Amino acid sequence: MLKWSPDLSVGVPEIDDQHKLLADRANLLFEKLPGSSPELVLDAFSFFESFIATHFETEASYMDSPAGAAYKNAPSHKAIHERFLNEFREYRQEMEQGATDQYFVFELTRWITDWYTEHINTVDKELGEALRAFETSKKRQR
Repeated sequence: MLKWSPDLSVGVPEIDDQHKLLADRANLLFEKLPGSSPELVLDAFSFFESFIATHFETEASYMDSPAGAAYKNAPSHKAIHERFLNEFREYRQEMEQGATDQYFVFELTRWITDWYTEHINTVDKELGEALRAFETSKKRQR
């Protein structure tokens, strides 16, 4: 089960709010995996994938903004997002081909949970620092 906590804050309210919702969406997916009909599981996969893609677009828009210009890791950060989506789609394909056993559920849950925490604590926090530094410098210039 994913849980957002204040120590995962990147200091950008919109991103933090989406990270909270991302945990909720992932937990919905985790709940549907064991024992649900394939249609419900596919719906949960689609729902999660759609939300995560929207979240990645939000972060990309920050990276592409004047505030994000100081964030030098934008290309690699975007590549990490793309890699996540590709790997998620591979899990989805496995599930569509019948992989719904306990091992599959455990692996997918572990992968998303580990990725969520590690990604936020590294590249997302770096992005947040760059965005906050830009805002601080703007305030000093006034």
